[in-house]
Amino acid sequence: MKYVCFYLPSVVNTLARLLAGALTNIPKLTPLLICNIGTFICAIILFLFSFCTTFWTLCAFAVSLAVFVGFFPPMQPLMVLDYLGLDRLTSAFGLITFAKGPAAIFGPPIAGNLYQLSQSYSVSNAFAGGLFLLSVIIQSIIPFCNKSKTSFRLTDKELYIDELDCINKIEVTDTASDIEG
Repeated sequence: MKYVCFYLPSVVNTLARLLAGALTNIPKLTPLLICNIGTFICAIILFLFSFCTTFWTLCAFAVSLAVFVGFFPPMQPLMVLDYLGLDRLTSAFGLITFAKGPAAIFGPPIAGNLYQLSQSYSVSNAFAGGLFLLSVIIQSIIPFCNKSKTSFRLTDKELYIDELDCINKIEVTDTASDIEG
């Protein structure tokens, strides 16, 4: 029975990714909101780590963290698509993946140093929870930054001006052919 705790988080994480994808079909739930809810709950779970005193509470911690960590990966491309568009999806996704590298390289040594200084894994988990909360705060600012910006896209003699989700279509005359002809 104890071996179930080793396999269950990965199974639950996979199911949570499917659940997160299914939640995006609900009209009021945006990928950013789903991701922020999952990340916020992860932070709370990490802060509660110090209450894990038995093997089974540690298993419950691992499974519950696996559920809500699973919300982020399927939402990431959808958030990039919503806020940057299809034309910037590959480069933005590449930069996001590139930015994960330093976190993967420096995160474990920082957590190990925090453990060595405090002799408690609770401090490392609380630090991780704080970083999760910071990411929720930063991600919550995204919609406000995106809507205040005006973007211009020029395609086939039409200029689209997107501002606050309003699209105004303006006809652009072909001045080059008027000058030549």
